[in-house]
Amino acid sequence: MDLKRVFSNEGDGEEDLLVQDSKRRKAVVNSVKEAMGARYMQLNLPKIEPFLRKVVQEEVQNALIRHVHVTHRYPLQIPAGSPRHQYQLSFKTEIPHTLFTSSPIKTQNNQPIQICLTDAIVNQVVTSSPLSSARVEIVVLDGDFNSDEKTSWTETEFAESIVREREGKRPLLSGEVEIKLTGGVGFITDIAFTDNSSWRRNRRFRLGARVCASVNGTEEKVQEGVSSSFMVKDHRGESYKKHHPPALLDDVWRLEKIGKDGVFHKRLADCNISTVQDFLRKLVIDPEGLRNLLGSGMSNKMWEATIEHARECCLDYNKFYSYNSGQGFVLLLNCIYQPVGSIFGNSYCSLKELTLPQKAIVDKLKHECYKYPEKIMELNQEQAKNVQVPVDASDLLVTNLEQSTLGMSFALPHAPSEVIEDLLQITGTVPPQSPTAPNQFSSFSGSAFSAGSIADTGGLLFPGVRGENKNIMGCYSEMDTRNSCGDSIFLGSF
Repeated sequence: MDLKRVFSNEGDGEEDLLVQDSKRRKAVVNSVKEAMGARYMQLNLPKIEPFLRKVVQEEVQNALIRHVHVTHRYPLQIPAGSPRHQYQLSFKTEIPHTLFTSSPIKTQNNQPIQICLTDAIVNQVVTSSPLSSARVEIVVLDGDFNSDEKTSWTETEFAESIVREREGKRPLLSGEVEIKLTGGVGFITDIAFTDNSSWRRNRRFRLGARVCASVNGTEEKVQEGVSSSFMVKDHRGESYKKHHPPALLDDVWRLEKIGKDGVFHKRLADCNISTVQDFLRKLVIDPEGLRNLLGSGMSNKMWEATIEHARECCLDYNKFYSYNSGQGFVLLLNCIYQPVGSIFGNSYCSLKELTLPQKAIVDKLKHECYKYPEKIMELNQEQAKNVQVPVDASDLLVTNLEQSTLGMSFALPHAPSEVIEDLLQITGTVPPQSPTAPNQFSSFSGSAFSAGSIADTGGLLFPGVRGENKNIMGCYSEMDTRNSCGDSIFLGSF
């Protein structure tokens, strides 16, 4: 019995030690947590404090606006029980997604912003009412105002969303902040921002338009107009802005997702791709190679954005290029090396008119010229203007350049017969076929030939004097005098 008590006492002592050890560990852990928490607050308080001050300042400002009337205009009150005819101010032209300080507010196409007074019932511009000549005030609104795209709001809601300048700064808008409607239409022509929008929580602004005062005693209510939201950046960044649409000779970093002197810009420059035109040519010739060149750092989403922006580019339809196989086949290309036509023997064919065997030849010729782009020759500008191709740019720029047999998803709608007629007028040549077939002209291969024999050296034949200088489609300015051609001369291949 005594032995059992001894063992029992020893077991109780061990349990007490375990409990004390557990309490000691918890105390140490709690002390460490408190120390770490205090340390965290010391390190992050300087970062948190400005944010809290900013939020409190904005909330206090909004509270003051609710109790203080901040506008100088006369309210257009509607007497109770009187008939009501609703009018609405609206922005008829889109404001760009990004504006710059000190630069006039204009559309993407550099046109003035248009504001109209419309009758909300019939949805027509008001042209005869006294309100059609009212003065309108332009104000800055918070970017979150009317984010749900409501069609109406109260005058108080509109006033509370007006953004004022920061302390110590100039008014947000400079220039003519009041415009006069003429026939219900007005234009913003001389207004610019003096400060950026980065200090706002959403980093965006909107423009608002409201009638300044009642007109000729009218008491009709006019709903304020609200634009879409946009960012305002410092004017020092304007030199880096993207162009919409980009031009062929724009630097390649003007395209979306390609930053000036950035990684993508340097990679493209290393491969002699310096302009938007160079980019589009590479996209036509080797889209997979271009994608691999930009690497995994450019995501698929970024790639699509860049390609979509490049598609906006306006092509130059006054410049054309040619590639001659040396076998009597000539491929005509546009300014970014997309095929627009072909010449087989003595016939011009649009891509749509090609037979299956001809498509196979053109497809082979296309890949051959893309393999040796240095052999592509530009047509003379004076003559190329007669080779204008009536095609839509949207048909030319496609995402998948291998969708069709030719690798293109477009073709000329009709063979440009006027091109052939111009060529015949230039050279004084009469078509060997019927004069009613303007798409037929002399295009033979040969260095020495007769009615039944044509050698395979490639070229165009036109009557002329041996050694005479001519420009035929701008390909060569001097006749090839090395070949014996009888009464005709031989032009170098193009």
